[in-house]
Amino acid sequence: MSLKLFEKYIKICKELNKKPTLKGANEFKNIFR
Repeated sequence: MSLKLFEKYIKICKELNKKPTLKGANEFKNIFR
């Protein structure tokens, strides 16, 4: 997973007030390939 994509994931989590998790990051990665 690229760092840029991971940062985007964390930003989205903050906007949704969700806690970024590794599982969530993997699901996010599968959506944005």
